[in-house]
Amino acid sequence: MGLDVVSSQSETPADPVRSITEDDGVQLDEIDLILRSTEGQMTVGDPPLTISQKRAKKGMPSATDLRALAEVWLKTAHELYPDLVDSGVVASLDSKSIEQLVRAFARRFTTAELEPFESTLDRKKYAGVAAVYLRYSDDNSSPRSLDDQLVQAMRKAADEGRYVPWEFCFADASVTGRTHLRRGYLLVKEALERFCDTQLDTLYIEDFSRAARNAVETYRLAMHLERLRQRLIGVSDGFVLGTDAAQIQIMAAAMFNQLFIDQLRHKVLRGMKGAARRGTSLGLAIFGYKLVEQRDDNGRPVINSKEKPVKVLAIDQEQMQYVLMAARWFGEEHKSYKHIARQFSAMKVDGKSNWRGNHISKILACPLYIGVRIYNRTQTEWDKETGEFKIASNPRKDWIITKMPALKAWPDELWRKVRRRAAEIRRRSPRTGKKLDRQNLAMPECDINEAYPTTIVDGLLYCPHCDRPLRLVRSHGKYQQVGCVNGTEQVHNCTLRSSKSVRHVSTGLLEYVKEKLLTEEVITELVNQANTFLAEEAAKPKVDITPIETALTEATAQQKKLIEFVVANQSKHDMSAYLTRSDQLGERIGDLQEQLKAAKAANAAPPPPIKAEDVLARLDDLCRLFEQSVEKSAEVLKLLLGKVVVQEVAIKGRKRKAWIGHVNGDLVPLMAHASKVLDCPDRNTWEFLLHRIWTKRFTAEVMLEDRPAYVRNAGHHYHFLC
Repeated sequence: MGLDVVSSQSETPADPVRSITEDDGVQLDEIDLILRSTEGQMTVGDPPLTISQKRAKKGMPSATDLRALAEVWLKTAHELYPDLVDSGVVASLDSKSIEQLVRAFARRFTTAELEPFESTLDRKKYAGVAAVYLRYSDDNSSPRSLDDQLVQAMRKAADEGRYVPWEFCFADASVTGRTHLRRGYLLVKEALERFCDTQLDTLYIEDFSRAARNAVETYRLAMHLERLRQRLIGVSDGFVLGTDAAQIQIMAAAMFNQLFIDQLRHKVLRGMKGAARRGTSLGLAIFGYKLVEQRDDNGRPVINSKEKPVKVLAIDQEQMQYVLMAARWFGEEHKSYKHIARQFSAMKVDGKSNWRGNHISKILACPLYIGVRIYNRTQTEWDKETGEFKIASNPRKDWIITKMPALKAWPDELWRKVRRRAAEIRRRSPRTGKKLDRQNLAMPECDINEAYPTTIVDGLLYCPHCDRPLRLVRSHGKYQQVGCVNGTEQVHNCTLRSSKSVRHVSTGLLEYVKEKLLTEEVITELVNQANTFLAEEAAKPKVDITPIETALTEATAQQKKLIEFVVANQSKHDMSAYLTRSDQLGERIGDLQEQLKAAKAANAAPPPPIKAEDVLARLDDLCRLFEQSVEKSAEVLKLLLGKVVVQEVAIKGRKRKAWIGHVNGDLVPLMAHASKVLDCPDRNTWEFLLHRIWTKRFTAEVMLEDRPAYVRNAGHHYHFLC
């Protein structure tokens, strides 16, 4: 596993493309949202992209570039394949068809769901179907490069008698070729493997470096296509996989690509270090500063070697007033990072309402505000195998410290107050010197709380506004409070501001479970319904497994004869066709075995019915399952209640708002788990019911609070709403 230092800065059937509908499993508004986000057309009312949506669209061309690419494909297809236009394989050249192509590409890219090319081509005219892969590496490259690559690939394919359908056009925009973790690249490799038994037999790229600039991935791609017996054609460099010179070309391409990347990295780092020493800009400006054109003594802009104006940092007075405000609040008035972030969000500083405490802490730790810039303090290391990045500190001797008095915006005394206050907070913090995860697990904190809960309600309660699990917002001793982080920090328009005691919330849920669910009436009704279902399963007619067994025997015998023939004649003839047939028979045998297994399971006699008296006799043991350790009790409670969505309601006569938990649970998983843990004689029956997805669901609204003693003694159930 190698590490590279890459940075040193801290449809209708007639159409070839199906139109996307809700039946496809992807909501139209989700595709529209992603497309709008790629061209900057999102409005205030649009919901923000989720993390998974942002990852899914990484590398996808912008909506404008994607429409241009679709239009180029359609025009070129009309020029090269007029017969396919007449037969309806290629759509008509109009705006509606272009929009369908754009949506199909976006759906394919974001969901990673490939679609086969359904039409059958005339084998006398067309040798097969081809795929194309297009890529440009960074934002400074021209997006129209994708258009040019596509036209060249389609013309080359047409010369060789192959058709390039839109379903097999894949692209990555502004993504480096050093990593194989590119959505378009992974999709084209998957398509070549999935559809290798169809007409798809060739991949066209502009040159070999477009596919990969990593030496290891270069060989992987070549071996992948050789295993599939498919062709790889480089349009501009003349590369043809499978020829005598291909191995030499692969070695040369891998060597020169790796050499190019290493030299480019060193040049970039050298140039950035030189810029740091000269005091010129090194990227985006930190909050409080802006980039302006550098001017000479005559007031003319200074032009660099690339005939672009040189940019330098300057103080942004409008932003700097907020930086000074935050520094005084923190250093002199001892306001917390979170308090300052909430004030910034309320004031919509810089047009943002999602300021967080860590944003403020990073701003207040930057020495540029006192006229000192430190460069090369950290470096970003990239793992070639996993594609992950991590930050590592550089030795102090490698730092480049530049004094820039023109950028000084704070008095020295204010800087000292801020840093002393920050050091005091670090010293008093219970997390100082500790890892932020448990058992060295690299997962988000909400997922850690669910896997290793610290309270009985971890991973159970959810916010109704941002749909994220509630977690501890205060965890001191017995005074634990649970709430929504977005709501308490007032970001992402979450309005769940309040928090509740973990003791009150868990008490309200457990009282509902013990007084309304684990009762004799509910359990008796559950057992009667379960026994009725078992009787219905026993009365069902049996599945005839004789045809499946016969087909399985015949397929196994055919495969055995085929293997014996290949072994006896492998030195005399080419056995590739026989091996392909053997693989097909192997897949059929696997399918038949699965069918036979499912049929035998369906024909199996149901287990004996459940005795109600046995279940009622262990009601106390069921209740004690919620009194185990925190981890076990949280698991049992989540099995029973599922996902509890919290709602904040105002009650007349009460100062604070109450919490109502909307429960949508199921009794069967709890009974199956309890029968297994308690080693009950009916455990097989409950497992059978759970396997057959028989459910006993219930819904309720529960007040998440602890009832006063006089209410419990009086037997009132006012907090069980339904």
